[in-house]
Amino acid sequence: MKRVSYREEKENIDRILSNCFKTANETDDAEFIASLIKHANLSPWDDRNALKNFEQLFRFVGEATLSGNFSGEDLMRISLLLYCHFFEWSEMFNLFYDLSKISKGERAGNTIQSSNENRDLYWKELNNLTKGDINDEKIINARALIAKLDNGQIGINKKINTIKDSNEELGAILEDLFNGVLRNGFSHNSYSFKDEGILIINEANSTETVIVWDEVNRLYNLTKFFAGCLIEKWKEYLSNTSGKLLKGKYCEYKITYGDNQKFKIEPIKGSIPIGIYY
Repeated sequence: MKRVSYREEKENIDRILSNCFKTANETDDAEFIASLIKHANLSPWDDRNALKNFEQLFRFVGEATLSGNFSGEDLMRISLLLYCHFFEWSEMFNLFYDLSKISKGERAGNTIQSSNENRDLYWKELNNLTKGDINDEKIINARALIAKLDNGQIGINKKINTIKDSNEELGAILEDLFNGVLRNGFSHNSYSFKDEGILIINEANSTETVIVWDEVNRLYNLTKFFAGCLIEKWKEYLSNTSGKLLKGKYCEYKITYGDNQKFKIEPIKGSIPIGIYY
C-alpha cells in the first residue's frame, strides 16, 4: 500500500488530535480541563511540569541544530534521545486514555493501569486524602497510593493497544510512529550508524536489523510534529482558564493560577476528579 505524503501525514495527525481534544471538551469541559491539569502534572501538589520539560527539550534540539557545533551523528543521537523520551512519557498515554473516557461521559482521572485487585480501595483512600487542606504527610501518602495503583510496569506497545481500543485512529498513528526495535536498540546502546541506516543488534536472539535513514528521519520528524501539536493544543485549552467557572455533569468548580504556575481549584459543587484538588 502506497504511503501518503509527509504533508498528508501531518494534516492527519493534526486532525485526529484536534478531534480528540474537541470531543472531550464538548462532552464535559469541567472533566476535560481537570484531565489536562492532572496529566500535565500541573496540580499544586505535584512538583513536575511535563509540558515545560518537553518544550525545553525541543528548544535545545533546535538550538543545537542551528549552532553548527554538533556533527551529524551527534545531532542524530540527540534527536533519537528525544524520540525515545517522548514515548516513555506515561502521562501522554494516560491523557489520551482519559480523554476517551470523558468523551463517553465518564469521569476524569483515568490512567492506564496493570491489574490490581485492591484498585477500588486505593481510589477510595486517595479520594479521602484530597479532601480538606493538603499537607506534607498527605502528599507522601497520596504518592504512595498512586504508586500502588500503578502496580507493575506496562510496556509501550500495550499502552498503544489500549489507546487503540478506545480511539482507533489515534492508536494507529502512535502504532505507526513507535518503532520498538529502534527505541530498544538506542535506549540500550546496542546500535551502530551505517551508511544505509541504523544497525540495531538484539543480543537476546543474536539478530541484526537495519532501519534505513529515510524511515528513521520519517519517524523522528513526524513524532516531533505529533509532540509539538499535542503540547500546543494542551496549552491552548489550558490558557485563559484562570477565574473561569467550569460546570460539568459531575462537578462545578472555579479555577485560578497558584504559585509556580500551578492551578488551584475552588470546589463549588460535587466531587473534584482525583489528582487535582487540594
